[in-house]
Amino acid sequence: MEWCSNKNMMPNINDVSIARELASANLAGYVVTADMSVLAKIDRGRALQIQAYVASKMDGRIAGYKVAAFSDDLIWAPVMQGRLLTTPASLPKKIYGLGGVECELAFHFSKQPVHRHSEFTVGAIADAIDGVSAAIEVVNSRWSTALSTPRNAMLADMLSNAALVVGPINHDWKRTQFDRITAELFVNGSSVHRTRGGHADGDHLGAIARLANNLLNREISIQPGAFVTTGSYTGFHIAESGDAIEAHFEGYDSASVAFA
Repeated sequence: MEWCSNKNMMPNINDVSIARELASANLAGYVVTADMSVLAKIDRGRALQIQAYVASKMDGRIAGYKVAAFSDDLIWAPVMQGRLLTTPASLPKKIYGLGGVECELAFHFSKQPVHRHSEFTVGAIADAIDGVSAAIEVVNSRWSTALSTPRNAMLADMLSNAALVVGPINHDWKRTQFDRITAELFVNGSSVHRTRGGHADGDHLGAIARLANNLLNREISIQPGAFVTTGSYTGFHIAESGDAIEAHFEGYDSASVAFA
């Protein structure tokens, strides 16, 4: 799946150095020193331009997306092919960096969704999905401001995605009560967070439909084989070098990753 947007691919001249630094930091595993006042001035359009440039330098192949939907906003970023891993996985320090981990559900597309009248409905999204996997999103900011980074600057930095580790696909996913499912995060075999229906709103398909429509406006389509993840059930936790992390969801095979 190529990064196929032909709109605003290259950042304006003032953002080229930022884009190049972020691309290099994503590949080499270092932190970009940033002044908060500069990052706060990055608007949504500039953020998406920078994000597109960074994605193109990370080989340009998209394996999925991460999305967070709010009542008044939608934020998203591509998950690049080299950062989508199947369980059990192992990551080096230069990738996991900060070491943030979140238990999520990843929706797998077996075909490209079909829109009607230039709009994707929830039904069209559901028809294109063939299964759901337990997943661990590994979160790492390439900005020195880390968790304090303003939202648009986070978008420029691939929404702080470091990797997405997915478990086996559950094809019987439509039976899942997403607002009641039990999720549990384990670190080194010990439970650090357990919740029932812990997702912020549970409307995964609605969020994905909003993502698909947002992408459509940029001439991008969700392609067969893509995974889309829509936020954490267990909040945000920090793991350290040597830790083994597992995500358990009721009725699903687990996902796991080790931090080397």
